[in-house]
Amino acid sequence: MRILITNDDGVTEEGLICLADALSVDNEVFVVAPQAASSGMGHAITLHVPLWIKEVDMGKKYRIFATTGTPAD
Repeated sequence: MRILITNDDGVTEEGLICLADALSVDNEVFVVAPQAASSGMGHAITLHVPLWIKEVDMGKKYRIFATTGTPAD
């Protein structure tokens, strides 16, 4: 099964990584989250600046991507 995991606390948040570690044992996992914590910005959107996404190498067997956007983007 392919699983996409995201949050609003950033790609290095411990709970996100623990969940991804556990689910990646028998599944293909992808993590996409803000590059920095964005708590409290659930309805904010990015309008006038480009969004980018960058793969982050954390030595895991699943792929992790950081984005400059908000959780709603």
